[in-house]
Amino acid sequence: MKNKMLTFQDFNYSNRELWDNIYQKDMLIKQGLCDIEELEKNGIPSIPLSLWCDFRYTGNRVRFEHNFFMRRKFLANLVIYEGIQQDKKALSLIADLIWAICEESSWCLPAHNSYKRDTPQLPLPDVSSPVIDLFAAETGALLSTVYAVCREELEYEYPGISERIKYEVTRRVLTPYQNMHFWWMGNGDEPMLNWTVWCTQNVLISAAIIKSNDIKYLDFALDKAKKSIGFFLKDYGQDGCCNEGSQYYRHAGLCMFGSFYIMELIKEGSSTIYQNDEKIKNVAEYIAHMHVAGDYYINYADCSPLSGHRSVREYLFGQFVGSNLLSDFAASSFATDTDPYKFHVQDDSEGINLWYQLLTAFLGNSVYQKSLGVGLADINEYHYYPSVGLLKMCSDNGSYIGAIKAGNNDDNHNHNDVGSVTLYVDGKPLLIDIGVESYTRKTFSDKRYEIWTMQSSWHNLPEFDPDGNKYMQMPGKDYAANVLELYKDKSGMLVDIAGAYNGPDQIIPGLNSYTRSMILNDNGVVIEDRTDYPGLVALTLMTRDKMSVDTINRSILRCAGSQFDIAGLSDVEITPVDVTDPRLLTAWPSTIYRTRLLFYKNITIKIKKTIL
Repeated sequence: MKNKMLTFQDFNYSNRELWDNIYQKDMLIKQGLCDIEELEKNGIPSIPLSLWCDFRYTGNRVRFEHNFFMRRKFLANLVIYEGIQQDKKALSLIADLIWAICEESSWCLPAHNSYKRDTPQLPLPDVSSPVIDLFAAETGALLSTVYAVCREELEYEYPGISERIKYEVTRRVLTPYQNMHFWWMGNGDEPMLNWTVWCTQNVLISAAIIKSNDIKYLDFALDKAKKSIGFFLKDYGQDGCCNEGSQYYRHAGLCMFGSFYIMELIKEGSSTIYQNDEKIKNVAEYIAHMHVAGDYYINYADCSPLSGHRSVREYLFGQFVGSNLLSDFAASSFATDTDPYKFHVQDDSEGINLWYQLLTAFLGNSVYQKSLGVGLADINEYHYYPSVGLLKMCSDNGSYIGAIKAGNNDDNHNHNDVGSVTLYVDGKPLLIDIGVESYTRKTFSDKRYEIWTMQSSWHNLPEFDPDGNKYMQMPGKDYAANVLELYKDKSGMLVDIAGAYNGPDQIIPGLNSYTRSMILNDNGVVIEDRTDYPGLVALTLMTRDKMSVDTINRSILRCAGSQFDIAGLSDVEITPVDVTDPRLLTAWPSTIYRTRLLFYKNITIKIKKTIL
């Protein structure tokens, strides 16, 4: 590590120099007072058996998870509030929350309650054999960090409670980590995803604190973590692209960095092998290249276009790999974040990691100061990721930013979206990828692609109807695009996406070729589709705002200050789409629009800003 690292000992309440100079202190005090009032009024959120079984009987994940995560949010918030105010009322509530969490039958979610990957969840948790899922690991890290921060104060008022924390973290996390194999740990060629480093980082936090004097266990944990990180990295291309998308970066690449950080705390020098690795630097910088403007990022798969502000952790990651690009970008983004502690985000699982909160509290002022006078690098530029087939483009004047994704339909958190395009004009979304609804049992089941948001016909892609049946793209690695050309002037690329429709489980009669060209420059955007399919093609365009058809020339459409001039159009259909899901409503209004352009053989769409 290049800079002095904050250790868990630094976080202790006795370190008043840090606690007296934390970032956005007034915000933390205000939230702590709100949480105290809420807990005194309504008590600790309950988790009865019926709520655990809700997922099993209804498929709903949200009701259980809300109460589960709120317990942890309250705890993290109040630990910081107590460190600032040293309020005994808060300490009492902290102890109650610790006790409630320690009394839970399981720290894993009902949706994750299985021992083998992609197998049905068990009806109830086996308390004698705990499952380490994402949030069992998160809970272990949270309680361990609480132990590091205020062990003495808790033990003085509630003798034995610190030993209870150690016992539960050891029983539910550290011992299973040593004695059991969970799929996310990695095993040969089995594909990994964000779980691998997300769980690993949080297990390491628990180990660094609870097993701080057990050299044998710490050596074991470091060795196992390095193996898991290797399994995680094998599924990344050298270009560092996250096939789960920008919203998962903070759980994937950023948690990998978190693992490096904790490894270094456990044993100095244990992370240096990763520090000068070009692939890891590419993983780090991916999020900067995906940025569009403001809160918007290029999105695909299960990701929202609103991927949040960057944090202290991205700044540290940039420092770790020697990337001024990432560090400057992170500092600038962090400085404009009005909710750096994630108090008000829609995602209940945010704000439960006390280690993240403490890094923000103790390093936030420094990172904010770094943002002052930083000349942010121009990251809105052409950037191609061959490992995922993702191309981001930007006009020289910055008016148009777009992306086209080739690749295949076997990405983590996949949507059938091969060849889909997104487009921003003056930093605002025009052609959109709507993302994913709130997770339910169906989301990660064999019925996943029955969900409309996962289907190609609800992306900016064609649909075929040769025999009265609608044909869309199919899931799987065999359903893929063929990149035919990357234009030398860096204006776009040409792909054939017929392979995303034709494969082992589906052949569309008459479809052998469907090429798509996307060109973007200061004059606008041109999307040109060519196919040998003999019938009528319905090409979907998804927009946030309503498309209107020119009353004189139906080949001219307008939307949100942009004009679409279309050659080859047979007919057009515009349909409003109601948005009711809470997760989608964080990114989109209650109505978005689906425009279907009907054509034979060839269609060319020229998009430019409307001249008023």
